[in-house]
Amino acid sequence: MKNLHVFAAALVATVASSSSYAATAGKLPCASPADAVVIQGYYTSTRPGAPLAVPGRSFSMPELTVASGLTARQAVGAVGTIENVRKVWESINSWGARTKVALVLTSGGRHAYNFPSLVPMLLPDTGENWIDAEADGGAGVHAHMYSPLVKAIYATQTEKAPGAVTRGITFYDAAGNPVLAVYAQVEAKPFDQAAVDGFAKTWELIGSMPRVCTR
Repeated sequence: MKNLHVFAAALVATVASSSSYAATAGKLPCASPADAVVIQGYYTSTRPGAPLAVPGRSFSMPELTVASGLTARQAVGAVGTIENVRKVWESINSWGARTKVALVLTSGGRHAYNFPSLVPMLLPDTGENWIDAEADGGAGVHAHMYSPLVKAIYATQTEKAPGAVTRGITFYDAAGNPVLAVYAQVEAKPFDQAAVDGFAKTWELIGSMPRVCTR
């Protein structure tokens, strides 16, 4: 996937929604206790291990609502400050430049694009609050994410069966839509063990940060 440029910020600059979950007055669309019952029931009985976008579409919920409705064993979320965004991406970089992952981005949360990639490595900080990263020494994906638009960061792990786990780190905008996600594993599909090992460390980092969407 040579020289593919992903301008994630452009995808999240404007999100129009008539849903009752739409973010208003700076309030994130976090899961209510009733939402959490529905979401956890889905992962227990309907489709364990499904990527978060699947129940989001089923219930017409922003993906952040789904992530925040999971159990403490399945998800940990942090406030998406500029500093936290960079720290989390630095942690993802520690998974390794030759580590295989899946990248997911969306168009306003409605159309998802999932493609294989090596971990995009951070480029020098320009001081303009952009996360600029390139995979495969510049021969792969080029990612540009504007940190101030990220309002929440989640690590999630949902199990389909022993050994079949969906593990991902997702950056969310104010409307609860994914800006960009880095998946270490998706259900029973082949995965890179280095990504899974790195994910565990990034999970711990996010868990050490100020929490978001507490119930």
